[in-house]
Amino acid sequence: MATINFDSQFYLEQKLEQLQKQDSAEYGDWTTADVQQAFDDAGLTAEQHYEMYGYIENLSPNAQFDSTAYLEDKLAQLQATGATQADGEPYANIADVANAFQAAGLSPLEHYNLYGQDEGLTATPVSGETGGGDGPTTPTPTNTIAFDASEKAGNKIVWDEENQKMVLESEAQGDTVKHVGKAYYDENKSYNTTADYKFTLSNQLNYGQADVDGAGGVDLYQATFLSPLMVESGGIGAGSVLDLRFADRLAPANDTTQTLNNTQINYFEFTYNGTEYQVNDENTNGALTQAQSYPDLLAAIQTGIATLKAQNPELSGLNVRQGNTFSVDQYDKQTDQLTGEKVQGVSIVLSAQEGTLGGFTANVTSVDTGGVDSYARAFDTITDGVDGLIQTSIDLDNIGYGSQGGSVNIAGESATNVGIEKFVVTTKNGAWLTELSSEDTATNSDFNHLKQVEVSGTGYFRVGQQSASWGHSNTAGEYFTANGQTANWVSPFVADTTGGDQGLTDVQDVDLTGLNGSSAINAVITDAVIDRDLNLVDVNGNPAEDNVVYSYELTSGDDVLNLNVDADVLEREDFELDISTGAGNDVVHFSNDLSGSALTNQQLNNNVSIDTGAGNDRVWTEGAGNATINTGAGDDLILADNSGDQGIGTNEGRAQFVFNNASLDIDDLESNSDNGLSSGASGNAQSFTVTGFDATASSNTFGVAVNFMGYEATVNINVAASNINASGDATITALQINQAIKSAINSDDVLKELLLAKDGNGNSLIVDSKIDGAMTTDDLAISFTSNNANDGEADVTLTQDSSGAGYYDTEFAKADVTTVDDGGTPDDTSDDTTTTTATDITGADSSVESDNVINAGTGTDEIVLGTGADSNDTVAFTGYNNGDNTIVNFTDGDLATNTGADILDFTSYLGGAAANTGDVDDAAGELTNDTVYTLDFTGTDDVSFADLSASDVLNALNADSGSVGGIDSSIDAASEASDYILLVNNAGTDGNPGEVKAFHLQSGADSGDFSSVQLIGTMDFGSTNGTSNVDALHADNLA
Repeated sequence: MATINFDSQFYLEQKLEQLQKQDSAEYGDWTTADVQQAFDDAGLTAEQHYEMYGYIENLSPNAQFDSTAYLEDKLAQLQATGATQADGEPYANIADVANAFQAAGLSPLEHYNLYGQDEGLTATPVSGETGGGDGPTTPTPTNTIAFDASEKAGNKIVWDEENQKMVLESEAQGDTVKHVGKAYYDENKSYNTTADYKFTLSNQLNYGQADVDGAGGVDLYQATFLSPLMVESGGIGAGSVLDLRFADRLAPANDTTQTLNNTQINYFEFTYNGTEYQVNDENTNGALTQAQSYPDLLAAIQTGIATLKAQNPELSGLNVRQGNTFSVDQYDKQTDQLTGEKVQGVSIVLSAQEGTLGGFTANVTSVDTGGVDSYARAFDTITDGVDGLIQTSIDLDNIGYGSQGGSVNIAGESATNVGIEKFVVTTKNGAWLTELSSEDTATNSDFNHLKQVEVSGTGYFRVGQQSASWGHSNTAGEYFTANGQTANWVSPFVADTTGGDQGLTDVQDVDLTGLNGSSAINAVITDAVIDRDLNLVDVNGNPAEDNVVYSYELTSGDDVLNLNVDADVLEREDFELDISTGAGNDVVHFSNDLSGSALTNQQLNNNVSIDTGAGNDRVWTEGAGNATINTGAGDDLILADNSGDQGIGTNEGRAQFVFNNASLDIDDLESNSDNGLSSGASGNAQSFTVTGFDATASSNTFGVAVNFMGYEATVNINVAASNINASGDATITALQINQAIKSAINSDDVLKELLLAKDGNGNSLIVDSKIDGAMTTDDLAISFTSNNANDGEADVTLTQDSSGAGYYDTEFAKADVTTVDDGGTPDDTSDDTTTTTATDITGADSSVESDNVINAGTGTDEIVLGTGADSNDTVAFTGYNNGDNTIVNFTDGDLATNTGADILDFTSYLGGAAANTGDVDDAAGELTNDTVYTLDFTGTDDVSFADLSASDVLNALNADSGSVGGIDSSIDAASEASDYILLVNNAGTDGNPGEVKAFHLQSGADSGDFSSVQLIGTMDFGSTNGTSNVDALHADNLA
């Protein structure tokens, strides 16, 4: 749960404003210091004043917590449940709630932090405040409209306008509320706005497919506003902004709580309208130099600015608030090098509605003798402000009862083509909507106005059709199928521009960061947004100034996003898409219809970014185009493109292999059979005599190995001594072998993401490829060994007949493909010839081009690159000890002869420089700066490839003589300070072709020795017929 802390400075400013409004003559020259002194004289802290009196005076403890609004929300909750006070009377007003809090010894803020969030209550920011600065106002709804979620089973009489008669119809499910705002106007003779309304929907079941009246369609909950209410609210005013950023580049990476631990900010200066001002210990009451955290720094600067404002009336319009997270390159003082990691900080923003801020300087030292590498910057900008939006609020409670519920559409009644642009949604107990929209009613044109969806609360939030195979539990990893399989890890109901399955259409900003739970979103962005959002005109020298960023920020829990974007939108220069799923085990499926000129334009724009944060994530960028993908820490799966489709078979056009089969027809597969009474049986035995065992040995196993594209897994079948005869023979059945193959594939961390083994008819076995590509029988091999503790291992060959054809030799299943030859005469079918051919289901390479940049972060990751003939995917590396990466479909070689060559990006270790051109050479002699080298490691008795460490490499290279498994001491560093990449191949006798360890080597000037070696990570590129898939690595394969 997110705790909201008491903000003393904010509270003092509120109290000062209240006093000055009450009596400007007496308090007009007071500052917040005078208010604090008054509290001190009364023996109170600011927080104690709030707890005893403040919230009763409508004061709030933090810009993010409106005490009065919280009391109102709690009152509504108590009244909805019929709760009563201690004296048995119902709760009538917020004073009753405040009395109950006082009796329990709680303030509203304390109740929220201890109980409120668990009760489904949320914090409402103080109107006009977002973190204490000059931010967008957040309207507070004062009118509640409850949708009727009851299930209708009756009939009603309606007027048939066309036939001019009454007819009896079954009552429609859902609810429609018309003329919202009319009742308010009738009572007050004035109009309020859409932001003054909150709609509630709770305990709603069914979405229309099984209504009690048997009618189809979706349960629709719809409301329409009178046109005068459709006005904008919120937004921020224009003015000057100074974004202050303090950090220590020596601090630990990716942890804002430690960034300022050793930093002492002595003072900083800024200018306002050309006049210089200083924030220091004197005007912060000594707090500035003691601020070793961002919250403390924010509080110190707020105090300093408040003091300066009190002393300088011209600064009265100056405000302070927390800004956004920023990052800087981490620096290693010992090696005098960047580490490749990022130090994160939180900016602090000074803003003024009028005038100009700038002129930043700072004095920063270290707390101790360890020193800092200070980063102190300020970015000054003049902003035109943020426009308000037509917005309203929706509270959702238990929508769908764990299944898919109805749709919500709130729009306008006007014929002027306006609608709700922002929904502020609060959820609890789970909400699964079929659709959330602001689509025009029949009175005006077909247009979807919804631009922003902001969700907070608890539980899950889902919108759109989802896959039943996900199960939708509320536990971690809820969207992953049993046994970690990926067969159905993406919803088959993918939103697209033809409509039908999307829950959100043309929404620009989805913000679920305030939701304590999980999400599943099916969304689409159509070409309608070009007219709505993108037809803008650049008015300055930077074309990106008018870019429209479509941002999908999900929860810190487990999220699923299926998003389709129209090609006409992706090719626009002013369109950007940022997807950020936060922590948790997340799934992102991004698809599009790019081709031709639209593809070329999108690749130029390079305008799609996907960041899934920490967790075991899965990303599929289906189809053509470029995307930048970062999956952070965790065990991740990334599929680039993967859209190849042969158009036949039962596996979405991907390859299908069969074993122990008498026929190959995937639609009528016949198993081998030795049933003597079956006239159609093939007569092939279903049990086998296997040699090589020893009944006296402590253990005997029959090993079944599956090798797919160079990635291998083995399962052993234990053979009981009682099953072994005197000759060392034992019987193994086909079903035992099938079970072992399924286990080897479906339980292996690598193979289970690439293949799915399943039972066919009879004793036959089917292996489906989960990835695209035109495959050969060499890509999949099954082999067998017998092993006993006395004699070791021996290869075994299973044969089914005298010709030696193996039961478990790889074969493709077949599917009938029918072609028609019309005889050459147009429109004359009399001489048509139809031919049906049994065709191998080999799968197909993708027909599109995708050039993605993929950084899988740390963990055990699998990256499946695109198979398109012109696809050039890049795998980028940052940081060290990244774990194990399996990289499938990597294509090596030069671009001149292979347009589909892929790329490895090590520039983060080479100071941002691209690796030197030329062939990738074996490491020998004196190395050259910023160059990638390879080396075959054969292993030693003491050091295996698996155990090979950075220190092993450093010691071998810097030894006086000799070689350690191929790492030769004659390899020397350059005579200048340099960086190198060393790719060490697993080339031992029992090596694994295609497995590589990457090391970052560094050296100082004139040493000849290497100063440091760090392990970047281990990569397995697989192999083809025993040859590594990076055996022909070329300079074109390096960024």
